[in-house]
Amino acid sequence: MMPKSKKSPTPEVESEYVLLKIKPRLLLYADNFITKIIVLLLLFFIISPAQAIMSQIQTNLMISFNLNITNLVGLTFIVILIAILIVIIKLLLDIMDWNYTTYTFTQSRLVIQRGFLRKEKIFMPYYKIQDIQISQTVMERIFSAGEIKIYGGHDNTETILDAVPNPHDIEELISEQMNRKTSTTERPEKERKSSKYINKKRTKHQINKVYPKSKEHQEKSDKKSDINNSYNTKNKQKRNKYTTSHSIMEKHQSKFNKR
Repeated sequence: MMPKSKKSPTPEVESEYVLLKIKPRLLLYADNFITKIIVLLLLFFIISPAQAIMSQIQTNLMISFNLNITNLVGLTFIVILIAILIVIIKLLLDIMDWNYTTYTFTQSRLVIQRGFLRKEKIFMPYYKIQDIQISQTVMERIFSAGEIKIYGGHDNTETILDAVPNPHDIEELISEQMNRKTSTTERPEKERKSSKYINKKRTKHQINKVYPKSKEHQEKSDKKSDINNSYNTKNKQKRNKYTTSHSIMEKHQSKFNKR
């Protein structure tokens, strides 16, 4: 199942809201995390057998070659202990790196934050994403995880989300946001022109409200409008006369042709 979406403002931008915030699978995110755990368990189990083998070797060397090598058992214990400490330190670093890794999906972009010693933060707006690819190994299928590759930006760069839980659900979420962004950004030109025309009318109306015209200016504009109206009426009358005279001429011409 897909994790529940959270709707809370991000610390970077107050107007943005988080749709989903997830962490990668711990066992699959770190490099060879499962093998490190197996090696650690084996090191714990071989301490006593290794000490027994080393004590046997020490006695054989004493009997056959008269070599008195002291503290051989203690040296093997120290070596195994150092190996155990190295593996534990690597596991702790992997856990800390996983703890500082989050994939945040907001309404406008994807935010990738990862790294404990070397921190990294990537912002990927949805309208810049061009392609998405999902790949799953056998282990990732068992743990219902996968790797998502996102191609976008000016240079079509590759951004990888490692060990993402339920990758197909995440792909659907990204594609939905991409479709929303493209539908809002790529409007037809007619709508843009009409919106610009409406905005111009609104601004003119607002300016007239804020800065009302003076009486003299209003009177002048009224006179101009009256003159224009009278001129238009005169032109209409002339056109009507011309049309009537032209129709009469056509009638006479038709009669003449009949004759």
